[in-house]
Amino acid sequence: VDYLPVRALHQQLAKVTRFQSPRAFSYMFSPGFEPLRRQVAIRMRDAGVVVDPSEVVITHGCVDALQMSLRVLTNPGDLIATESPTYYGLLQLADLLGLKVIEIPSDPTTGISLEALQLAASQWPIKALVLTARLSNPLGGSIPEPRQKQLLRLAGDFDIQIVEDDIYGELMFEQGPIKALKSHDREGRVVYCSSFSKTLSPGVRIGWIIAGKYQDEIQRLQTFSTHSACSVTQMAVAAYLENGGYDRHLRYIRQEYRKNLSAFQLAIQQYFPEGTQMTRPNGGFILWISLPVRVNTKDLHVRALQQGISIAPGLIFSNTEQFNHCVRLNCGIPWNREAERALMTLGMLASQLCLEATASS
Repeated sequence: VDYLPVRALHQQLAKVTRFQSPRAFSYMFSPGFEPLRRQVAIRMRDAGVVVDPSEVVITHGCVDALQMSLRVLTNPGDLIATESPTYYGLLQLADLLGLKVIEIPSDPTTGISLEALQLAASQWPIKALVLTARLSNPLGGSIPEPRQKQLLRLAGDFDIQIVEDDIYGELMFEQGPIKALKSHDREGRVVYCSSFSKTLSPGVRIGWIIAGKYQDEIQRLQTFSTHSACSVTQMAVAAYLENGGYDRHLRYIRQEYRKNLSAFQLAIQQYFPEGTQMTRPNGGFILWISLPVRVNTKDLHVRALQQGISIAPGLIFSNTEQFNHCVRLNCGIPWNREAERALMTLGMLASQLCLEATASS
């Protein structure tokens, strides 16, 4: 919340409820508020995606967009592929929809392994691939442009539909070099999902989906489930985007997150046990840390909580045991003495676990 434009959003919400109350308090139906869809279409140009406002469907956040995409593209029992490690919410969602998940190894600098994906696709009928091409969660990696094009060719060869989750895309430190995967999609193979949760506010629950040939099905599904996102917040976010403060806000938070990541990385080098490795993301605010293999981060999580420190242990980012020595840290909080003390404590707890594991082996 420290970096989110709460006051500006509050002003827009107050205006909308005061001056447009009949509309703001009525139902809004799929595909959503037209002025907001227009603003989203304008924003998509920065991601390299040219769309008409009529091709944008407003959703109740990004997870809503992901679940509708998967419900339209798959049936229970189908196999989907994801990056590994992957966003834990996706694993839970797949479970909920009765989908089997095959995890494809991913690398922080080059993204998903195309070789492993090809091998898997030649052995199993993968229905859809869910991935993040820009600043994946939890690795923070991005797929370079040439590999994005290769990925699309590969998906074409095996007729795999792709669901792109681009929720962190606007937090790339350098704007321009890496566009959304959707920007290279010439066959309508990519269903694009995103939201304002990481840039404006998670509480406004405004996301969107560009579904191409699946748009009618998405709208039908939405009409009979959530109608659309909340009317008041759609109108307030549209007004905020129209007033032009958003780009300035993005420049500010990118700068702050960049400073935070550097400070966190330095502290981790200083306080964490020898043999610790970490990612160097070029955007966003999350760090993926690999501790020495003998450290179980589930235990670290429990001990850290007792000290009032919250971390995400590696085991939740996979259905396998391979990331049990890893941890994801959120650096989206201001760097200060308190943050440094927390990392010092975390490093000390990790070192303790290292010693205990060595002693018992």
